[in-house]
Amino acid sequence: MGGWLGLLLLLGTLSRVAADKTNSPLLTVKRIFDSGEFGGDGFSARWLADSSGYTTFESSKAPPGGRDLVRHDPKTGAKE
Repeated sequence: MGGWLGLLLLLGTLSRVAADKTNSPLLTVKRIFDSGEFGGDGFSARWLADSSGYTTFESSKAPPGGRDLVRHDPKTGAKE
């Protein structure tokens, strides 16, 4: 009886470990693209026609919840 109980506990533990793929030390292409574990924040920008910089939408301080169109100068790092 004790052997069966031990076997059942072992099988239950192994099935939980197999189901929890986020703790897997194995990095695979499937895990990278299918798990959502490696997703990051999105980023969207548009280059200006003269290639002098790019624009993004960023959260506005006033009014709260608004969005500002911001021009970035890649040479200096300045934002307007």
